[in-house]
Amino acid sequence: MKKLKMSFSTRMITISILAIILFISSPAMAKSGDAKWDPKRLEIEQGQGTQSTQIVSLKSKKGLKNMVLQVSPELQPFISISPEEIDNGQKNQIIEIQIMIDVPEDASIGEYKGAIKLKKKKKEKEEKKHPKTKPLKINLTITENDGLPPDPGEAGKETLLGIDSDNDGVRDDIQRYIHYTYPDEEQVRNALSKRAVIYQEILSRSNEPETAEKLAGEVYCSTECLFNIKKMASMDISAAFKAEFLNTEERTFAWIDFNKLLAGKVFFSPSDEEIENCCASETEVTGGTDEN
Repeated sequence: MKKLKMSFSTRMITISILAIILFISSPAMAKSGDAKWDPKRLEIEQGQGTQSTQIVSLKSKKGLKNMVLQVSPELQPFISISPEEIDNGQKNQIIEIQIMIDVPEDASIGEYKGAIKLKKKKKEKEEKKHPKTKPLKINLTITENDGLPPDPGEAGKETLLGIDSDNDGVRDDIQRYIHYTYPDEEQVRNALSKRAVIYQEILSRSNEPETAEKLAGEVYCSTECLFNIKKMASMDISAAFKAEFLNTEERTFAWIDFNKLLAGKVFFSPSDEEIENCCASETEVTGGTDEN
C-alpha cells in the first residue's frame, strides 16, 4: 500500500508539472505581440515654437507586409513619422522610425496624450494574419518657450558629439541639464557651460596627442573656477556633470582614450593670473537664459 501511494503521488506531481508547462506555452499566454517598440513609451517635453526628432525602433519576429503607422488624432497637430508605411516581409527585423515633433509658437501649453499604432492597410480584401503589437504610447508636454533647444531624447545619443542645434558648442541635452539643475545660480551655469565646451572638444580630439595637454590645462582651470564659486560642493557638482556628459559607451571610451594620451606627462598648475583670466571669460557663456 505504501508503494502504491507513492506511485500515485508521483503521478500527480508529473501531471501538475505538465499542466503548468502547457498553460505557460498556450496561445493565451503568448499574446504579448510579435512586434515590439523600443522604447515602449515616450515622454516628451518641448517648448512652443521648437522642433525636435526622436528615433525609436520597431522589432518584429514576423514580416511586416502592407502595414501602416498611424498617429492618434490628439498628436497629429504636432507629430509626423517616417516611414509612414512598411512593406517588408523579412523576419526578425528592426526598423528605425523617425518621430518629428513640431510645436507651433501659438500651441496651447499643456499635456497631450496619444499613441502611434501599427495597422494592416484596409485595401486588402482577404484578412491575413499580421503581427500584433501594442501602440507606442506618447505623452507630449508643451511648455512655454524657455529659450532652450528641445530635449533631443535618444536621438542625442546616436553619435559621439550628439546634437547642438543652436551651434553654441554645448550639447542640447547638457544645455538643458545645466539650466534646469542650477536655475538660480548663474555663475555655476557659466562655469559648467564653459566646461561643456571643453569636454566636447576632448571627445572630438580624443586621439590627438598634440592637443591633449592644452585641453587638460583648460579642464584644470575650469575646475578651479568652479571651486572658487562653490568650494567643496564643487566636487559633487563636477562628478554629477561628468556622469551626465559621458552618458553613452562611445563617449566614455573616447574619454578614456584622451586620458591615455596624458599618461606619464608632468603638468604645472596654472598661475593665479591664468586662472583669473580663465574664470573671467566664463561670464561670456550662459548655458541658457539669464534671470532678469
